[in-house]
Amino acid sequence: MIKSKLKYMLKLVVSNKYLFAITLLLLFADNAFADADAHFREHCRIELFDEKYSDNSPCWSCNIIFSLLTAFLNVSQLLYDSILNICKLVIQLGGAIWIATFFLKSLGSMAAQDPMKIMDGLFMFMVKWAFVYALIVAGLDEIIGLIVSPILSVGFDIGQTFVSSVS
Repeated sequence: MIKSKLKYMLKLVVSNKYLFAITLLLLFADNAFADADAHFREHCRIELFDEKYSDNSPCWSCNIIFSLLTAFLNVSQLLYDSILNICKLVIQLGGAIWIATFFLKSLGSMAAQDPMKIMDGLFMFMVKWAFVYALIVAGLDEIIGLIVSPILSVGFDIGQTFVSSVS
């Protein structure tokens, strides 16, 4: 009975080309990568990584993040200075058009309107509009100081906590 099951499984594996390829890969993978494993064990020792990325060596990931943030800040400062007045104009005109259409929709309707619902919709829009306008007028330094830096510092703190708990 065992021989018949073994013959059936062998026949199934050989008849299905994908299953056959996976079986061959699993059977011969260890022998094919034996030299690569020896090379890996020789050159990738934990002592070499500890020595390369110790506290007194330069932080390779810090240099990458520093370069990316510097490029981002330079480009965003150039863009911000050039489109500040246009953004203010678009926000002001967009707000005025929204308020006009909101009142035309609300007050021009034949249905009975709830005045508090109209005022609530207007107040919510004005709060959102004031927040966006304040961010645009405040400047890039305020945006980075109040929004970007806290998010990045929390991310770095989480990363340092994770790395310290692993090691």
